[in-house]
Amino acid sequence: MTLPVRHFACAAALCAALAPTAFPSGTATWELNSYADFIRGRFNGLSLSREGRLTLSPKVDTLFSSDQPVIWALAQAPDGAIYAATGHRGRLYKIEGPAKSTLLWTAAEPEIFALAVDGSGAVYAATSPAGKVYRIENGKATEYFAPNARYIWSLAVGPDGALYVGTGEQGKVFRVDSAGHGEVWYETGQSHITMALAAMFSALEVVPLTLLTLDAWDFIRVSRATCDACGKAVAIPHKWTFAFLIAVGVWNFVGAGIFGFLINLPIVSYYEVGTILTPNHGHPAMMGVFGMLAMALMVFALRQVSSDAQWGRVERLVRISFWGLNGGLALMVVTSLFPGGVLQLWDVLEHGYWHARSPAFSSQGPLGILEWLRLPADAIFIGLGVVPAVLAAARTYWAMRHDRPGAGA
Repeated sequence: MTLPVRHFACAAALCAALAPTAFPSGTATWELNSYADFIRGRFNGLSLSREGRLTLSPKVDTLFSSDQPVIWALAQAPDGAIYAATGHRGRLYKIEGPAKSTLLWTAAEPEIFALAVDGSGAVYAATSPAGKVYRIENGKATEYFAPNARYIWSLAVGPDGALYVGTGEQGKVFRVDSAGHGEVWYETGQSHITMALAAMFSALEVVPLTLLTLDAWDFIRVSRATCDACGKAVAIPHKWTFAFLIAVGVWNFVGAGIFGFLINLPIVSYYEVGTILTPNHGHPAMMGVFGMLAMALMVFALRQVSSDAQWGRVERLVRISFWGLNGGLALMVVTSLFPGGVLQLWDVLEHGYWHARSPAFSSQGPLGILEWLRLPADAIFIGLGVVPAVLAAARTYWAMRHDRPGAGA
């Protein structure tokens, strides 16, 4: 090989060796700063647990697509067939595989709320609002049991072969034998009427609480009374005891009355339970009522054991504590709990309970900001409410020990 040819071969080998560095593959980088950034990704064949563990996800295939408004119940037969009970048109479908379904039966009633299949493959369907149980076998439906109740919510076949029927209006569970004869097996006592009455009385709770608020106004009038003879303001030794009792009435009306009324109705509680609207009711109802009542009793005791001179040094701390506790509690409700609860309830209605309780929603966005907005309210409640109350109790105790006659003898 001549010298020029050897030089050319060396140059070609050097270019080949340096090619990967001369033309890089273009590495891409990205940054994830929050859980919200992470969940924007899409999983492909994987599932993420609440503990952050990645596992292979189950394969999901469409087995049955109905043109009905709602599917109320599913039940599987011993041969693997699946039965689907639908609503508004009372249709029962038999599903034997993907894209393989048949209309088995159409009820005279619009809703089929419950299904059950026994060991022989016979299907039991509960219709409403007529409240009847039908037995479907070999494509033929016969009336099997009528519990004299408008709504049947559940069916189950027991180990003994008996059919158990759960009804709604009367809150009774019936046991039906193989001949179709039924008897009351269990009575819950929770009928529809008792639920309605309980909800009504829960809603009427606001009425006596309004009367308690009017009673609190009488305390205000007493504290502002003047002497008929001299025209001067009447000195009331337990002025701040009355003030805390007034707070009890006001928070009773707001926390237990208004906010309790908002969440106690069954249809609201179904979607609201576990959201921030619950502590929005609980904080003012518990601390605003029982907490302020405890403060009233404590202030009454402090004033009772203090002389006028001693009380003059303690009253300022009690006054600060009164406004700090009530102001901090009010800020908790206004700036954080109530708006956060409304946003979370709205998300339950829009996306479901799972989403409204997820870290992605509860710790990010507007709800995360509202959570931090509670910090000033908590600081006021503790710094200007709890601390002055503790100092007032400590100062009163110190005065009792050192200012009494003969204490230094």
